[in-house]
Amino acid sequence: MKHQPEKVARRFAQCYVGEVVMSSITYVVALNVTLVTNSEKDFARYPGLTTENWIEPPSH
Repeated sequence: MKHQPEKVARRFAQCYVGEVVMSSITYVVALNVTLVTNSEKDFARYPGLTTENWIEPPSH
């Protein structure tokens, strides 16, 4: 992650990727909001999670 405070960078370096992902998913589902990601397929297996990709054009 670019341009983050040093404290955040240190904490992020201590996390396993799975821990960060699961924490994010938990908040997104609990708040009933949409996760914006360029990796939709990585999140497809999580029930109740809604994702959007703002990079790729919508497929119609």
